[in-house]
Amino acid sequence: MTPYRDNNWLFAEGDLWSALRSHFEKIQAVVDAIPKDKLRALSDEEIVKQVVLELSVTPLELDESAMEMTQEEIKVDVSGDFQRAIFSDGGPVYIDGVRITVAIPYKGDTILWQLKPSQWRTIFPQGDIIETGTPGNGILELVIEQPADEEPTKIKEALDRLLENIRFYINSQREQIAVENSRLPELIQPAISKRRALIGKHENLSELLSIPLKKSTTVTPKQPPTQGADSMQSEEEHAQSRPRPSNPRQKQDQANWDVFISHASEDKESFVCDLAQALQGKGLKYGMTISLLRLVTA
Repeated sequence: MTPYRDNNWLFAEGDLWSALRSHFEKIQAVVDAIPKDKLRALSDEEIVKQVVLELSVTPLELDESAMEMTQEEIKVDVSGDFQRAIFSDGGPVYIDGVRITVAIPYKGDTILWQLKPSQWRTIFPQGDIIETGTPGNGILELVIEQPADEEPTKIKEALDRLLENIRFYINSQREQIAVENSRLPELIQPAISKRRALIGKHENLSELLSIPLKKSTTVTPKQPPTQGADSMQSEEEHAQSRPRPSNPRQKQDQANWDVFISHASEDKESFVCDLAQALQGKGLKYGMTISLLRLVTA
């Protein structure tokens, strides 16, 4: 009975205690990143809660009730099985086998799968970690291979041993993480006091230098012209309110006239033409137009 891979050891790549210490060293940086005005507005208790929420480590938790499995036929190398009478040149010997893959959803910080707790065993479990893309959620895959001629109950026994070992490491981590998380408030408080002291130290710097602080000015950006019916209406109203320019040619002609004749169309032949000739004979320049209204005299 062999695992799917021989390099997927869990809880064996780093020390949990060292990792937690390194993680909590971020406390001062997290407190310093809080804007000054917000820091003044919040109480120490409120800041502690905020930082605890950001830096607390979430232990691993398996959802064994949601386990699923797949089964496939494979070839299994039994050259290392001393219970079989195998004569070979030391190379692999393959026979029919079965592979069981068990997928178990989990929650918690994925990095914890690599870290060894303070209580550990000489045997580390094996499994593949698949991240789902959602922080704090993923899938643990456990793979067991066995020759097809062996009893299926051996697969169950192997899975039970593997799960029991994983539960041991997760529980050991959870206890250690709970202790370290509980220390967070006492580690955060000095960081808050240090930040408040630094802010207060420079609070009266303007008075010390006798230089007033520059007042912040808010520049209101120009609003682009409104599009649509309202804009069109305002443009029309604006155009109507402007004085309309007169015809420059008409102004130039009026400056050269001596007389201007406005007449009804029925008077043109009987009166206007003779008047125009008489004016022209006198050397007078005249302009002429037809009026829509006729002047009636008694």
